Parts: sequence; structure tokens; C-alpha cells
Amino acid sequence: MQQNQLFALTSPEIIFLGGGTLSPEAINKVRKKLPQTQMIEFYGSSETSFISWQAVNDGKKTSSVGKLFPHVELTLGPKYRLTVKSPYLFSGYLNQPYPQSWTTDDLGTLKNNHLYLFGRRSDIIEHGANKIFPEEIERMAKDLCEDCIAFGVFDERYSQKIALLLLNPIEKEKLIKILAQRLPKYKLPQIYLETPTLNFTKNQKISRKELEKEYFRGVYHEL
Repeated sequence: MQQNQLFALTSPEIIFLGGGTLSPEAINKVRKKLPQTQMIEFYGSSETSFISWQAVNDGKKTSSVGKLFPHVELTLGPKYRLTVKSPYLFSGYLNQPYPQSWTTDDLGTLKNNHLYLFGRRSDIIEHGANKIFPEEIERMAKDLCEDCIAFGVFDERYSQKIALLLLNPIEKEKLIKILAQRLPKYKLPQIYLETPTLNFTKNQKISRKELEKEYFRGVYHEL
């Protein structure tokens, strides 16, 4: 999960929204505060620049990041890895050749020229034989707390256990009961943690790897 950033254009009537995959709920919050403003969500990375965009004043589909920019070619590799080829690619790292394409850390699929993201490859939770996207769990718990982040923690038996860090959650017994109705058993968290605040990196992002380190340091309290 990432802290979405807001960038105002020269015209106050239009704003670009980016920095992460925006949820429909986040779009609604911005729309309530800026009802007369046109909102455009864009998706891209430092290496690829712009990949896709969409107008979101009328809402958006979960996980959608819009249609591809002109001249962007997207290839779906093994396990939904995204490789981008476009005139917007960066010029390469120091002492390396100009890249002809770039494979991102994001995983997703393309439907009718619209891109849908599942999550980041580095964030996948390896629980037993299952590969679980933390965003799937977060979507099911988002209305049961103020905010939440799912992440994996090392476990000798399962490779990783699923941890769910919650900000101002409902009562634990009720929380677990509702999640058990929404998620298959193998996606249910084994660890529930509570925090008064969420810590972001200098780039205003959430690092799930850092959350795992903080868990083992005892930073968070069991719910």
C-alpha cells in the first residue's frame, strides 16, 4: 500500500492523482472535498513515465488504472509481469545502454486496452504453497478499520505468515468473523496488529519489508 499524492495543475479546475493505485473510496473522499474539480488518475513509474490514465469524477473500478497512453505497448509476461515499451521510457541508468523496454515490479492484466493492477511482485506473501496479494486482504478489511496494511512475516513452517496491521479497528472477534466470511481460509491473517499511526518512508510510501522488521522488533501490539 502507498500514500497517494496530489499534484495541482496550473488550472485549479483540474488535478492529477497518482503515487499508487487509488481505491474507489479514496476517489470519493477527494470528490467530496473538491466537487467542481476534474480528477485524472495516472499510472507510471520512474523508469517508464506515463503508462495509463483515466478520468475518475464518475468513480472507478477497483484495481483499474485506466487506458494506455498513445504509443504505449504493454506485454504481459509470466505470472502477470508487465513489460512496457514506449517513447516515454527513461534514457537508462549511468553507464548502461538506452533501454528498449522496461519490466516493472507491478503485476496486472490488460482488458480492452484498460490496465488492472494486482499488486507488486516484491509484496506478494508466500504463505505455504499460496501466493497472496496483500491488496486482496486490505480490500476486505478496509471498512472494518480506519486503515490497514497486510504483509508477510518470516515463518519456518509456512515460509511466511500473513499479518494485518490495523488503525482503529473494530472489536477483534467481530473483525475475524467478518473476514472469515469474505476471504478463503488460506488468505485469512494469522497475526492481527494494532497501531495508532502508519509510518511512511521519505517518499511517502509504505514499505512492507520495513513493517516485517518492525514486527520482529516488537513495535506493534497484538490486537
